[in-house]
Amino acid sequence: MLKGTTKVCGIEIPCIAGGFGEGKRAMLAKDIAVLHNRELFNVNKLINENRNRFKDNVDIIDWKDSKFAIILKNSGFITQGSLNASKNIYLLSERGYAKLIKIFDDDLAWEMYDRILDEYFGSSNLVVE
Repeated sequence: MLKGTTKVCGIEIPCIAGGFGEGKRAMLAKDIAVLHNRELFNVNKLINENRNRFKDNVDIIDWKDSKFAIILKNSGFITQGSLNASKNIYLLSERGYAKLIKIFDDDLAWEMYDRILDEYFGSSNLVVE
């Protein structure tokens, strides 16, 4: 699942594949927040307020209480403090990301959507470090 890191829009993020089907990429809400210049708290709040619009295991997975959360911590992608403090660790599929962008609905969201689709979800040749 965790395939190292890759740069998207000049920001290094974990390369996650397989969470929503073999070879399908996914992105943490934490990284979406960074890419969209938003606070993670606000991204999670928007997801939680619209949770009924996201289909579990199709659009979104909450990995707060999973082995994957420990893998993220052990790999340095999240700290023990943030793991303890967070109520959710959301992973979004490309489809889930598209739904979240609709909720963001600002110019930066649409600009970043195109770039992230091209540089992360649409790329078959991710440079993994």
